Amino acid sequence: MFSHLDICPAPSWFSPRLASICESFDIELSEKQLFLIQKHAEWVMYWNRRTNLMGKVSWEDLIDVHYLDSLFPARWLPSSGKAFDIGTGAGFPGIPLGILNEGKLNLLLSDVKKKKTSFLKIFLSDAGLQSVMVTDQPWQNVVDLEHSSFDLITVRALKLDIHEVEKIISKGLSPGGSLAMWQGPKASMGNYFARFSSCEVHPYTLVGNRRRILLLIKKL
Repeated sequence: MFSHLDICPAPSWFSPRLASICESFDIELSEKQLFLIQKHAEWVMYWNRRTNLMGKVSWEDLIDVHYLDSLFPARWLPSSGKAFDIGTGAGFPGIPLGILNEGKLNLLLSDVKKKKTSFLKIFLSDAGLQSVMVTDQPWQNVVDLEHSSFDLITVRALKLDIHEVEKIISKGLSPGGSLAMWQGPKASMGNYFARFSSCEVHPYTLVGNRRRILLLIKKL
């Protein structure tokens, strides 16, 4: 559909390297999933050259910093139901999670920056991911409109204060739903444990000894 665009193909090592590293982390990707992730990466690099979608990034960075960080925590997250990715940017973690759980996870990606949502809509049209949708509405509006309907809400690159977290949990999550927040190794968790009775902390280490934490809060 978009073959006329000057989209450079990913390096020949991209998908094999991603598959190999994922396998070492006990993440199995099918040929179709690898194809879709590579297609997303190619669109990211194409769009990034023209609109500075996510700043300077290399093919290695996409794997090591973004795709792996999106896919590794999937083991702790719901794989089906209705999901909402707040502040998705170029589609992280939403696009990798949507590809991993295609047909099972109905996913809404949100970002208030229209250049990012425009990119995502074009990619999704090209990739044919019908279970993933995009909105440029502020997450507060989405939570109010879709009151208590999400089984999973993800936040990877957006900083929220404790009151915003409380609103997301109380108004956005369905009973038993989960809020997943990606954190750095020095993040303070005290406020969350003081406010919420069901918190889980899942530390993990990526390529290059890069330490990360997934904070998972469930709505009881």
